[in-house]
Amino acid sequence: QTSVKRIAAFMAVFCLVLSSLSPAAANAATSDGTVPAVEEVTRKSQETAGYLLSLADYSTMTDTSVFYNASRNLFLAIRSGLECNDKVLSYITAIKPLLDSEGKLTIPVAKWGYANDVIACEAYMINILAAAGLDVNNFDNKNLVAALNEMLSDKTLDDYSNNLNCYHLGMLYAAVDIYSAGITNSSQIKELLLSVIEQKSNENGFDCWGFGGFADDYGTVLPGFSSLYEVNSSFKTIINNSKAYADNNFIYGDNGGILSGSEISANSTALALAFFTTFDEAEKAAVLYNALMSAASNDVSGQFTGYNPILASQDALLGLVTYQYSLSGIANVFDTRKTLVKTEDSSNSESDAEPNDNTDMEDIQAGTLKPFDTSADSVETADVSTPAVYTVMLLAAVCSLAAAGVQKVRKI
Repeated sequence: QTSVKRIAAFMAVFCLVLSSLSPAAANAATSDGTVPAVEEVTRKSQETAGYLLSLADYSTMTDTSVFYNASRNLFLAIRSGLECNDKVLSYITAIKPLLDSEGKLTIPVAKWGYANDVIACEAYMINILAAAGLDVNNFDNKNLVAALNEMLSDKTLDDYSNNLNCYHLGMLYAAVDIYSAGITNSSQIKELLLSVIEQKSNENGFDCWGFGGFADDYGTVLPGFSSLYEVNSSFKTIINNSKAYADNNFIYGDNGGILSGSEISANSTALALAFFTTFDEAEKAAVLYNALMSAASNDVSGQFTGYNPILASQDALLGLVTYQYSLSGIANVFDTRKTLVKTEDSSNSESDAEPNDNTDMEDIQAGTLKPFDTSADSVETADVSTPAVYTVMLLAAVCSLAAAGVQKVRKI
């Protein structure tokens, strides 16, 4: 199984490398470093969240891959400020049968997954409920933090480096940090997770899969460790080396977005945005944001274009919400101890998260959890039946062969 995973990873990376060989002539626009207003970014975040939630069906969360993607989208939608109470209620209805008596998820590992991916899914679930204002220490008479603690209790460096999808590392680190009071040996666990990052790094920065650095890896994993940037010299070196590698090796279009072939890749541009805005590169982040907007669909509100518009939109959402929080002074969107509040002039500002008065199950079941009454279902859904036409036939063949493995490599 490990060989199959490595072959799939190689093929997916080879696909990316081939796509970067096409000329950039189609991207004639010049880069724009104008920093957008936070209100604009918030609107774009919420449009994208609304589009993705209009596609959500939580009854299909039958393995770790589906659970992860559905959970990440909902979490980011909540963090964007989108009103989505009905989706929170649907999610709660779906997860309750998936929990054992102690609050541990019982979903199977996905085909291309790793044995410990379910731990990351547990952490995502906890973060969603916390972001929605629920008491994760007493959810449906279950202490979910205690359940997460037990799931982490016997894990070693090998469990995190070889038996957990690399893309889960940052979010899991943030969760352990947030709930450290309820997690035994939380400091040691965080040290192990950081050790994995160090193992997967070299003089060129972070190298998640062993094929060189990619924007997707940088933006998905590293922001979860952002609290270490100014206090841990080893991690800061990894970040700075990654920045240099990105500047010298990523293929950029004339408008500053990252290319896939001759077109802007919404996926990679958005995840580069998440990376650079988290680690104090405001001008670079502004260029990437404005380039990302060139990949927004003209036909479907909130959708971004690409070979797979849904995956493109999912990555765009992570980049947009991370940028939204960064412009509001919050470095880590996964840190639910910090949230955004609306001020009288409708701008976002930072606030310490306070417990929601509507935290018991009666309020949830009655649909009165505030302030997330959704309008997401009104968003037009996507038509992804027709794939993009590839100009290089070899690239099309490689991408087709890699398709089964890309979900593991990129998205779990």
